[in-house]
Amino acid sequence: MFKTEKSLVSKLYLLDLMPMGNGYLFLPVKAEIRMNIKKQAGDYVKLVLFADNLLIEIPEELIQCF
Repeated sequence: MFKTEKSLVSKLYLLDLMPMGNGYLFLPVKAEIRMNIKKQAGDYVKLVLFADNLLIEIPEELIQCF
């Protein structure tokens, strides 16, 4: 699973790309979002993906668990 950020119709959504099992990924989109962008389940959409380069600071307590 890959975390991604997408802007759909001027709104930013945090969604997950999911593996299809055949080397491809798909993006599940909730019905509410599809309705806002006037798409139906199974429709193709054009996406612009941006890498999430934010550094995540891991708390020392969590590091000690491993």
